[in-house]
Amino acid sequence: MSRNEIIAPPICVNCKRLRPAVYGQWGLRCDAFPDGIPEDIIASRADHRQPYDGDHGLQFLAKSAAAADDAQHIIGEAQKGSKVTLHADEMSNDWLYAWGDLPATLDGLRDYLQEQHIAVADFKNSARYEANYDLLPWLKDL
Repeated sequence: MSRNEIIAPPICVNCKRLRPAVYGQWGLRCDAFPDGIPEDIIASRADHRQPYDGDHGLQFLAKSAAAADDAQHIIGEAQKGSKVTLHADEMSNDWLYAWGDLPATLDGLRDYLQEQHIAVADFKNSARYEANYDLLPWLKDL
């Protein structure tokens, strides 16, 4: 995998219905699945832009037009039957920052990681870091 290739997270990260992470609870939760989003949706094997058993009539609701396009791209790649690996430059900034608002400065990012109890080493091993390493050169100083 090259530096700007990333394994795509579920389309859920750009859904208006996604609930904030709760420290100590594993997994993604949303209004449709308050007890945990099913693995088939997380792995993009199921397209939650369509009804899914147990979703209480609530499907993916894109945060923006770019998020809707990104979801289409991710699901399209997943339906080809392989692991969804995309290039960061194929996705919108909405998608790249969907796990929360990353600060736009080195000092701001350091503070954010500290406040969220995220180790710098863990962040550097994340898809978010990998996706932005070339686009935001100041990340190299983290």
